[in-house]
Amino acid sequence: MNSFALKFIVLWGWRRLFVSALAGIVAALAAPPIYLIVALLFSLPVLVWILDGVNAQSSSLWNRAPAAFMTGWAFGFGYFAPNLYWVSEAFLVDADLFSWMIPFVVVLFPLGLGIFHGFATLCASVFWTSGIGRIAVLASAFTALEWVRGHIFTGFPWATIGYSAGAFEGLEQLAAYGGVYGLTFLVVRAGACPAVLAADDEEAARGMSGRIFAMTAILLATAVIWIAGAARLSGSQPAFEEEVRVRIIQPNIAQNRKWDPKYRTEIFNALLELSDMATNPEVTGVKDVTHVLWPESAIPFLLEANPKAKEQIAELLPPNVTLITGALRRGVAGQVGAANDTRARNSVLVIDHEGNTVASYDKSHLVPFGEYLPFASFLEPLGLRKLVTLPGGFVPGGGPRSIPLNNAPSVSLLVCYEIIFPRAVIDRGQRPGWILNVTNDAWFGDSIGPRQHFAQSRMRAIEEGLPVVRVANTGISAVIDPHGRVLKSLGIGRRGVLDSPLPKTIPPTFYATFGDLIVLMVILFGLGLSLFLSIVNRSALARNQSIS
Repeated sequence: MNSFALKFIVLWGWRRLFVSALAGIVAALAAPPIYLIVALLFSLPVLVWILDGVNAQSSSLWNRAPAAFMTGWAFGFGYFAPNLYWVSEAFLVDADLFSWMIPFVVVLFPLGLGIFHGFATLCASVFWTSGIGRIAVLASAFTALEWVRGHIFTGFPWATIGYSAGAFEGLEQLAAYGGVYGLTFLVVRAGACPAVLAADDEEAARGMSGRIFAMTAILLATAVIWIAGAARLSGSQPAFEEEVRVRIIQPNIAQNRKWDPKYRTEIFNALLELSDMATNPEVTGVKDVTHVLWPESAIPFLLEANPKAKEQIAELLPPNVTLITGALRRGVAGQVGAANDTRARNSVLVIDHEGNTVASYDKSHLVPFGEYLPFASFLEPLGLRKLVTLPGGFVPGGGPRSIPLNNAPSVSLLVCYEIIFPRAVIDRGQRPGWILNVTNDAWFGDSIGPRQHFAQSRMRAIEEGLPVVRVANTGISAVIDPHGRVLKSLGIGRRGVLDSPLPKTIPPTFYATFGDLIVLMVILFGLGLSLFLSIVNRSALARNQSIS
């Protein structure tokens, strides 16, 4: 194993960067929806060995810092490029305007995100040690920088390495205790542990049997967590709210038709027809459900300016049946903003059986380059534009809040992208009974993007201990219980109706209660463990040298 590892340790210059990028590409196979988690057992040890070479080249951090950063940056580019290629699909919807940007998107986007992995390996280099301790250092550094990536500049936590734990339902239950960032520490540490089989002078003092024991201990600890998670699942069967039955409508409208005025009536009529469709002898139409759910921006016009459409909704809904729908709206008197504020909101409306909007939620976490253009004063002169072109642009709402409903527990409404942010999906002061995520993944076709989006929705259910109901124009509509189990789903590219009782919530999870304090503790644990193991290794080496 030493001779094999040495091939990576001695890499230099462009070869080091090329192999690091290849390792990142292999690591990407572990991400959803492929979930080939074993790929981490090959890619992460290679990264460790390359960093061994980087950290051996100089005792001065200042001298080795550029190589440490560039190694992680190359790895990150390799990891993010296959994970995020699907973003380019959105630039083909209006190809005449945006297709020229695709080469920049598929290269510059992963390059930008790779910077965080670059800083992760740079930070790991600061604390780099020998043997198994360096594995804990790398896991802590990746966990810390993935957390930073999820928060800085409004955050973009997509494709966090911890999602690869979704390969095993039992293993991902750890998210109830440490969130997806806790899972990141777990999978990086387990994936990188084969690197200890190749020994430096200090680790050689342990002998091969000692190194095998160390690796086995990490893998066994991971297996114990997996078994405990499986037990958590088997010990809790889905329970449902009495007298609450939701009807999910997935209309499967192509994105190039969505806002074409000539299709407005057709789209709206399709929503009405699907909402009253008979699906089985027990559910013969809208009268047999309590809540009808339409996806993000389902209504292809401003509902508040269309009294006839509101009348049609009132005709559709029997008494005590509520419609919750995604819709664009503009600020008007009595609502968010001043009376003359005409900027658009990407909203969710709660509509009663008389066609009145009784509650609303405005998307607060807007999509960069989609709903707004960051650094607009600099980028607009270069010809860059946001994908959704609306006069006045979008204005964000005030953040998650629990909205009371008739005949159902209160709900946290999230629009599309907002579901990907751990700890930012509910009002902490007033915990809801469920999360409703309306979305439109038609932008990204039949790619891995909608499947990754769905995986993140499942993770939020586990983290919060709340059921998640997902309503997609197309993508994956589903009912997910508070343990992340998919109870019912409707796949990509299908038009249809999904009827389901509403799963009950469970008590707040450990992560829901203590949040990212747990992440900080995990990072500090990794660094402390590294220091302890380094001292143990050096003591063993000193004893061996004194004996010899």
